[in-house]
Amino acid sequence: FYPRWREYEASQASRMLDFTLEEAQWQDDWESLLATAAQPGSALEQLHVFALAHILRRPIIVYGVKYVKSFRGEDI
Repeated sequence: FYPRWREYEASQASRMLDFTLEEAQWQDDWESLLATAAQPGSALEQLHVFALAHILRRPIIVYGVKYVKSFRGEDI
């Protein structure tokens, strides 16, 4: 998913924020996202939703809840 992720992020950055990154910076961001995604019990990141939308080939609407709970059901 790296090429798709990079293309999407680059288009968003150039269109909305008018900046570009070097390849090493893209690689660092990607590795950071993969490390975060590998942690059990961590919250869904934008990367999870992006990957799932591409796998399903459908848009995904994310609904935010008022209170965030841990995997044990405790308020955070």
